[in-house]
Amino acid sequence: MKKVFTFLLLAFIAISAAQVRAQEFEKYIGNTKLRLLINNDYEIIIWGFVNSSTQFSESFVIPEKITAPNGKKYKVTTIGDDARLSGGFASITIPRTVEYIGPNAFKYCPNLKTVYIKGSPQVNKNAFIQCTALEKVYITGRKEFGDSFPIANGGKARIYRQQGS
Repeated sequence: MKKVFTFLLLAFIAISAAQVRAQEFEKYIGNTKLRLLINNDYEIIIWGFVNSSTQFSESFVIPEKITAPNGKKYKVTTIGDDARLSGGFASITIPRTVEYIGPNAFKYCPNLKTVYIKGSPQVNKNAFIQCTALEKVYITGRKEFGDSFPIANGGKARIYRQQGS
C-alpha cells in the first residue's frame, strides 16, 4: 500500500510540474501585441495577435527569441492554429527558428503582399487563407516548396528561392 501511495504521489507531482511549466503572456513587439505561450519544451508558441495600432505598418518581423515575464529568453518555434496574424502589414518576416505555421495563422491579411521565410517550417495549407493581395514568398530555408507552396488565395503568389539563412 505504501508503494502505491508513493507512486501516486510522485505521479501527481510530475503531472503538476508539467502543467506549471506552460505559461501564457502578452508581449509588445513594436506597436504589435502578441499572445504567447511557453510550452513544456520551453519554446514560444504565438497563439494570438492583437494589432494595437490602427495605422498601416509596412512590415512586421517576428523575432527569433522573446523574453518572457520571468526574464528568460525563449525560442519562437510555432505560429499556432488560428493565431490570425491579420494586422495591416505589407510584409511579414518569419524567422528560421519557426518550425510550424498552423492553419489560419495569417487569415484575412488583406494588405499582405510579401512573406519572407528564413527557415524550413512545416506550413499548413490554410496558413495564408484569404491573403488576397499576397504576391511574393521569399524562402531562404532548405525546404523545397516548388509550385506547391500552400497559398490559399488562388495560388497567385510567386515563390522565390534565396541564398542565406
